[in-house]
Amino acid sequence: MTAAAFRFDPPEVAPTPALRWVLARAYAARDTALAETEGDAAAELALRFGLAARIAARQSPEQLVGELGAEAATKIRRQRSLATAQELRLLETLAAVDAAAADLRVPYAPLKGQALVLGGFAPEGGRPSSDLDLLVPEGKLDALQKELVRRGLEVAGEAYEHQAPALRHASGGVVELHRIVPGVRLEAKKSATFEALAAAELLGPPVAPMRFRPRGDLRLPRRELLAAHALAHGIAQHGLAPAAFPGFLFLA
Repeated sequence: MTAAAFRFDPPEVAPTPALRWVLARAYAARDTALAETEGDAAAELALRFGLAARIAARQSPEQLVGELGAEAATKIRRQRSLATAQELRLLETLAAVDAAAADLRVPYAPLKGQALVLGGFAPEGGRPSSDLDLLVPEGKLDALQKELVRRGLEVAGEAYEHQAPALRHASGGVVELHRIVPGVRLEAKKSATFEALAAAELLGPPVAPMRFRPRGDLRLPRRELLAAHALAHGIAQHGLAPAAFPGFLFLA
């Protein structure tokens, strides 16, 4: 699709009390005062926009119950529990990949959701993630992919230009090894590679304690790289497919 043809034409949306509540509790300061809202309507919007887990991670259970009622608050808090369970599966998957990468001496960098969590930019259990995306050097991707299959991960998808086929760990977590970061460019008409980003000092070692302690050479994307990739992923890749990637997630 050409840039000229790529246009959004969203419908007008009435700023209802429920919508104001969802956006404020997802993005605004925690002590922002809001008018009363109907709990079920707010919970429905939070789930539809993919923001329920984020809201539950930012607000106390008592505040949610006080503002929405017990039933609506439970619906929102349940999404954080589900997101937390998925994070644990992905951490177990990451540990398996890390062990293989360490043995092969392959550096790697998490992308998107887990990069935000591991880097401390997103609260634990505050962002639903379907898989684990890892960027590795192009020349070492195939070797790491084959080693993971040898260690028991199962092929669970097709290959694409930017990544190898998805692999499923015994825990249920899915990992995708990327050779480029699609849409993020350091030079014209060429998506960035691990090597290019490392040379530009946009990948670095963890600077704060993480829930995960890598044995291998894990590099965390810098803040500006995370922002650029969120925009490219949320708008260019999935901007016209909100069911695949809710637009409010890349704002989060």
